[in-house]
Amino acid sequence: MLLKQIQDAALSARKARDTVRATLLVTVFAEAARIGKDAGNRESTDDEVLKTLKKFVTGVEETMAQLEQLVANATDVQRAQAVLTRDTRTAELTLERIILAEFLPVPTSTAELTAFIEEKVALLPEKTPKQMGVLMKLLKERFGVNYDATLASILVKAALAA
Repeated sequence: MLLKQIQDAALSARKARDTVRATLLVTVFAEAARIGKDAGNRESTDDEVLKTLKKFVTGVEETMAQLEQLVANATDVQRAQAVLTRDTRTAELTLERIILAEFLPVPTSTAELTAFIEEKVALLPEKTPKQMGVLMKLLKERFGVNYDATLASILVKAALAA
C-alpha cells in the first residue's frame, strides 16, 4: 500500500538524517493516515493517500505562486529581500515537489482519457449534457484520482456535443 511506502521512506530518511525529506514524509503520512482513522479506525486507501499527496503538491504550487506575487508587489526597497526570500523558499519547495512526485503515479494521458470517453459515449442511448454526471462517475470509477478532472470535464462536454 502507498501509505506503507511513505512510512518506510520517512523512516529511511530519518535514519539517513535527511531532515527535509523525513519531515515532509512524516507530515504526509500523518495526514493521510488520519483520513482512515477518522473514517472508522481503518487504514487509508491508496486513493485517499493520493488525494493527500495531491493536496500537498497543490499547496507547494500555491506557495510558489504567492512568492512570485510577493516579489511583484514589493517596493524597490523591499525587492531585494523579497527576491532572496522567494529564491530560498522556491528551492525548498522544488525539493518538496520532487519528493512528493516519487509517490504519485504517472497521470492518465489525454489520449487514454479521450479513448475511454469516446467508448462510453458510444454506448449511451442519448448524447445529451444530462449524461455528463454518468460519464464523470465512470471516469472516477475507472481512474480513481489519477486523472485531471478539469480536462476530463472538457473532453466529456466535447464528446457529448459532437
